[in-house]
Amino acid sequence: MSDLSYYAGVGVIVFLLIFFIFYPNFQNYLFKKRKNFIKNYTFPKRLKSTLIKKHPHLSDDDVNLVLEQLKNYFIISLQAKGKMVAMPSVVVDDAWHEFLLFTKEYQDFSKKAFGRFFHHHPDEAIGSNNKMYYSLIVAWELACILEGLSPKYTNFLPMLFKIDSLLNIKDGNFYTKEDIKNIQKNLKEFGSDDSIGGCGGSIACAGCTSGHSCGGGCGGS
Repeated sequence: MSDLSYYAGVGVIVFLLIFFIFYPNFQNYLFKKRKNFIKNYTFPKRLKSTLIKKHPHLSDDDVNLVLEQLKNYFIISLQAKGKMVAMPSVVVDDAWHEFLLFTKEYQDFSKKAFGRFFHHHPDEAIGSNNKMYYSLIVAWELACILEGLSPKYTNFLPMLFKIDSLLNIKDGNFYTKEDIKNIQKNLKEFGSDDSIGGCGGSIACAGCTSGHSCGGGCGGS
C-alpha cells in the first residue's frame, strides 16, 4: 500500500469518526434552533383578520389561541422527522390555509422552520383510511408529549384535539372519549415510545366521530 493510499484511508476513518460523534449533536442543535424559530415566529398581521372573516364569532384571544396551536402543529411536524402528521383541528387547518396564501412569507417560514418547503396535503393525497388514521395517531402522540400528557393513558385532550369544540367551530372535529380510547388502543398495540408514533402493521380504522372520518383530514410532511 502506498503512503498516499494509507493516509487517504486514515483520513476517511477520521472523517467517519468525527461524523458519527458530532452529527447527532448537530441534528439536536438544528432541531432546537428550528423549534425556537417556530415558537417565536410572528405571523403576518393580516392573517388574523382573514381568519376572523372565515369565523366571525372568534374573538381576538380566540384567534391568538388558534395561531398558537398552528405553531404547535408545526413543532410536532418537525418532531415527526418526515412522518405524515394529520391535522386534528378544522379551525387550525383554516389558519394554515390562510397562511399558505401569504406565499413569500410561508416559503421563508418553511425554509427556516423545516429547511425545505413544508407541504400541506389534503386528505385525498394522504391515501387510505389506514394511512390517515396512522397519521392521526402520530399527531396524538406528539401533541400529548408536547403538553406533558401520557399519550397511552391520559384522559385529557391536547389542545389541538379539543380546540374546535372549545371554540364551537361549525363542522369542526369533535373528539369523544370513545375516540380517545380507540386512538390509545391502537397506540398501545402498534406504537412504541422510542419510535414516536411508530405504528406498524395493520391499523384498525376506529371510525372517529370527528368531522373527518378516521383522521384529521389534511396533513403535513
